[in-house]
Amino acid sequence: MSNNNPAVATKLVESPEVTRLKAEMAALQAESAKLKAQLDASAKSHLIKVSEKGAVSVYGLNSQFPTTLYSEQWTQLLGSDPAVLPPLGKAIVEFINSKPAGLVTKAMSNERKAAAKAKAEADERAARIAAAGMTGRTA
Repeated sequence: MSNNNPAVATKLVESPEVTRLKAEMAALQAESAKLKAQLDASAKSHLIKVSEKGAVSVYGLNSQFPTTLYSEQWTQLLGSDPAVLPPLGKAIVEFINSKPAGLVTKAMSNERKAAAKAKAEADERAARIAAAGMTGRTA
């Protein structure tokens, strides 16, 4: 059943403006998809691991050296809403939340440093006492 009403027929024909807007929208969607793919590839090209001292190191952000912060510093830097983070930020938060072996906070690291310093001082005192005992002198 065809409709011979010219007013209805003109409504079905797209105007040049609608055609231009549809083409522009398709181009923007393609560009958006390309940028999302680049972000995902960027996040995958970074290595995240626990450093020797227990902090979180991210390799690949700058030339050859890692960017290293303690977990609470990463959390403060990235914020609390993972929905607004780029893929790399989400990967860092997920890494921290998985609580890998060896991960420590800055406070724990400072405690370790203080304990190591106290042990080194005690060892040094013991060595001086032992050396003084061998020579017959007092320390």
